[in-house]
Amino acid sequence: QALTQVEGAFGVAVISADEPGTLIGARKGSPLIMGVRAPDGAGGGASYFLASDASAVVEHTRDVIYLEDSEMVVIRRGAAYEMMTLA
Repeated sequence: QALTQVEGAFGVAVISADEPGTLIGARKGSPLIMGVRAPDGAGGGASYFLASDASAVVEHTRDVIYLEDSEMVVIRRGAAYEMMTLA
């Protein structure tokens, strides 16, 4: 909800001390991508990376999702990510 009050362009990633297993990324005007690495097959889950450019995650994965303008992603440890529009 706080991001709807921010003015200007931004690409941001946030982790809260209250919810350390949750990563939130959002963009408005500035680029933000989410890199996705599939589970490793040894019991490890998928890995996610947030960056402003694909070159920052290319050594970890080649699978990326480009967030649309005014879009937000919530990534929770051990769960699927959720995309939503900033209201």
